[in-house]
Amino acid sequence: MARSEERRRRGWRVRLVEAVRARLGGRRWHREGQVVVADAAALLRGGLAERWEDELGYAPAWVWTNRLAHGTEAELRTESEGTRPPGGASGERWRRARAFLAGEVLESAARYGSLAALQRDVLVPLELELSGSAQASGYGLAEWVNSIDSALREASQHRAPGRGQ
Repeated sequence: MARSEERRRRGWRVRLVEAVRARLGGRRWHREGQVVVADAAALLRGGLAERWEDELGYAPAWVWTNRLAHGTEAELRTESEGTRPPGGASGERWRRARAFLAGEVLESAARYGSLAALQRDVLVPLELELSGSAQASGYGLAEWVNSIDSALREASQHRAPGRGQ
């Protein structure tokens, strides 16, 4: 299952790169196009917070949801165990909070039916909602954790569609 997920992600990245290359005129790569592709690839693989922190020195609250919404079970387990290499100091508190939430996501996924279903039904829509909200873009750490925690609590009361009672 993890291999098929990785193949699917790789396929999306390849198609995205090809689409941007075609739009930019074949081999004429512009810096803006490279940034868009790199951001999109990071978004799809759950690494957008680290990318933005490295490139911009800052990642808004909604971006920290990205790994939770797109990371694999192995990535979330690694995150929750705190074995992921540390990043910049500015995001250390956010990383610790996301590590805690990664464990909560894995627990919720077991109750919900699967990680893929929880991400599809709950976390990706939440990520999109937070990214489009001016208020959520300014969330502090506690507000962001509460938004994720609330979504997980609500999801734990339900099972994924088609997964039985």
